Amino acid sequence: VLNEYIGFALRGEPDSDRLNGASEVLALIEDIIPVDAGAQTLLGLLGLRAERYDFALTHLVKAEEAAIEAGDEETLEARFYFWLGSAAERVKEYDQAEEYFIVAISKQPDFAEAHNYLAYMNAERGVKLEEAYDHVGVALAVEPENGAFIDTRGWIYYMQGKYEEALLD
Repeated sequence: VLNEYIGFALRGEPDSDRLNGASEVLALIEDIIPVDAGAQTLLGLLGLRAERYDFALTHLVKAEEAAIEAGDEETLEARFYFWLGSAAERVKEYDQAEEYFIVAISKQPDFAEAHNYLAYMNAERGVKLEEAYDHVGVALAVEPENGAFIDTRGWIYYMQGKYEEALLD
């Protein structure tokens, strides 16, 4: 029933009323929700879609813990760690987010979105700009025409004071 309810809430285009309502209902019954990786992952995804990032991070961490405890670490794929990194970044847990993105990249070295998110996160804060440039380079090697990735590279140039290069991107 829980999986069906969350599936319904996640179905279709994001609807903030539906997503927020569902996450509020689930928060009320949190004590009786199974602490298995599947249910917790779905709750985390619901939190991400509803833009309730603390909620998302809490449940994705519980999903990781449940999978590890059950000896099912192999089920935690690159996309899962991307979601964790996204949630952590949104609550300004940047070091934690970076760790999750690095795990995602280690599991899938050509994961362009993870490389770009990590690069953009660091560019926004003006830190680790050389590493950020390397990460966006990997993303652009995978998807050279992706506008978001080109924008990230431009932002890195800007933060490095390379204004001519930034204008070209």
